[in-house]
Amino acid sequence: MSTNFFSGGTIITGEQLVSTIANMASLGGIGHQVLEEFGIREISPEQHYPFQIRRSIHATVLRRFGPEALYSFGFGYGDSWIHIHEAIAALRSELLSQHVNGHSVMSQEHSIQIIGERAFHMMHEILEKNSHDNVYFGAWFKRLDDFYYRAELRNTSSPDQVAFPHGLFINFLWSGLSDYWQFNVAHDQAALQYGEEWTHFVWDIRFTPRLSTKNAQELTWEHRLAAREALLSRVLAESEEKNRLIMESMNYARLLQEAQLPRQARYTRHFRELGMLWEPRDTIGGDLWWITPDDQSSVVTIIVVDCAGHGVPGAMLALLASTTLERIYAFTARPDPAAALQQLGNALRRGLNQDQSLDENAVAHDDGCDAAALQLNLVSGEAIFAGANLSLIHIPEDGTAYRLRGEAVRLGYRDAADAMPHQHIFKFRVGDRFVLTTDGVVDQVGSAPSRPPMAYGYKRLLGFIERQRHLSPALMMHELGLELRRWQGDGLRRDDVTALCFQI
Repeated sequence: MSTNFFSGGTIITGEQLVSTIANMASLGGIGHQVLEEFGIREISPEQHYPFQIRRSIHATVLRRFGPEALYSFGFGYGDSWIHIHEAIAALRSELLSQHVNGHSVMSQEHSIQIIGERAFHMMHEILEKNSHDNVYFGAWFKRLDDFYYRAELRNTSSPDQVAFPHGLFINFLWSGLSDYWQFNVAHDQAALQYGEEWTHFVWDIRFTPRLSTKNAQELTWEHRLAAREALLSRVLAESEEKNRLIMESMNYARLLQEAQLPRQARYTRHFRELGMLWEPRDTIGGDLWWITPDDQSSVVTIIVVDCAGHGVPGAMLALLASTTLERIYAFTARPDPAAALQQLGNALRRGLNQDQSLDENAVAHDDGCDAAALQLNLVSGEAIFAGANLSLIHIPEDGTAYRLRGEAVRLGYRDAADAMPHQHIFKFRVGDRFVLTTDGVVDQVGSAPSRPPMAYGYKRLLGFIERQRHLSPALMMHELGLELRRWQGDGLRRDDVTALCFQI
């Protein structure tokens, strides 16, 4: 004999609870979410549980998906009472074998009473087992007039959850009578009675004869599918509405993220022209570029940052990085690129609490960024570059494009305290161009004719730049976007993509 896990009040078996959750698995984790609210991580079929758990599950389903959902689940729950269906099937066989005036007894009103009373009597036996003290459960079916019957059911559902017991008992009428009888069911709201742990529902049912070319089993399946379709249409409608709201939020977040990128007024005095390719993989993302404010200085620094992650997580980290850069250059007088990246990495570690030791039960996360910083002295013609896993491409006006490699330095991660890349110092002239990209460009997988899939790579990028160097920076970045889409083909975009081309 099983042990009651909960004492006092109405209880249901773990087996019933498992059935309830399995029956609504198509709606995701609603059942398990409610269990967590009750502090239950696992259901034991041998234990007993308070009825409020199932009532809470049904309340959540009703609130989100409407009565169609509860009706569908009630109808499906009736399938699990196999012994009732077996008894109805035996009665049908007996009635089909009997004839009055050449017609099967199934076509006589007598069949309604026989099958209805048997189904409700067996439901009564099941429900009555949960009765205790002054709380009584059961099911009743009685004839009021010609082809007019009353169905009553008292169970643990709340008054607004009438669709569930309706679906439960109607299941047996469909499986037993639907090929000979149509039935119109009306809930009698005035006869409703309820207490804290029980509700007494009453329905009036009118039957009219029909002769179907399909048997009751086929008709029951059709009705079950129709009920399921009504439920799924509600689920789809909710999903579409949620997706609409999510996409509205994401599109607005993209506008906000774009607003964080430098405005044209911030760089027009420094460069002859600047072209940008900024394509987050998931509407918003973890890439950003930044430039020092135009404060009439002859020294300007431009930085590209590739934060860990995509979508919302990447965008949150990118916002932190952008704010950090503003602070670094507001409080430090023109830091060298390597020092600026070191400060960025340390600030991210602090901001993400990755400079703290992990508690025993804490969830570990380890996030950071790659970055490249180029400082240009527009008077002396001196350039200083530092890259943490990102490179710089220099395109001299009278020479071949070449790459200055960034170093394998991690910024912001738990093991990257005070990480600082090496600096490259070199000269540039008026007319030279520079290209900074995140690794979303060179890591994009695609394929050339007769070759297996491979990353785009810096060699291919340098070749593209040489072929397109006659274009303006803006047109070159536009063509680079088209080039990457051609290279990607039918494959997936792997990462956020950011590329800048600017001419002195």
